[in-house]
Amino acid sequence: MSHERLRLGPGRLPAARTRARIAGLLMAASALLGGACQRNAGAGAAESLVASEPAVTLTRDACFGTCPVYTVALFTDGRVHFDGRAHVTAMGRQTANVSADSVQALVRTLRADARLASDGAWVEGASPCGRHVPDGPRFTLVVHAGGPTRTVQFDAGCTDAPRVLAALADAVDRIAATAQWISDSTEN
Repeated sequence: MSHERLRLGPGRLPAARTRARIAGLLMAASALLGGACQRNAGAGAAESLVASEPAVTLTRDACFGTCPVYTVALFTDGRVHFDGRAHVTAMGRQTANVSADSVQALVRTLRADARLASDGAWVEGASPCGRHVPDGPRFTLVVHAGGPTRTVQFDAGCTDAPRVLAALADAVDRIAATAQWISDSTEN
């Protein structure tokens, strides 16, 4: 044993043990803290997934004329994301905030409509469309919040399409205040 002390030098053995203990403690602390951080990061990621999914999405598609082409997404916390693609004054992504209560009321209104109890398509070629007159405004309305995701496609050229669906899409536009990005105020 005295031979080992000589090889390590005087007073080196206790310091080596102390360093080993400190290193072990640091590794254990790092593992514990790292695990806690990963759990918190995972929880944050799960929360951000929930917060990142819109409550309602409305996509208005192109027509042969100058129909505004855009997607607007409303989130339960009141965030609004608008993505203008054609025939709008604000091209690209725009953001705003509205009352979270108004978004939640909109979701309740949309969920209360029997036509949104299941997915539906009133578009050219679909049996519920009836006779089709080309070049009508078209939209897709998706309700994510408040129950199972429901998607409704609407083409104004479908003679048998329920006109109340257009009113529901207009309600989404009103709550999201999309007029600020769609038309120039001098046109009104």
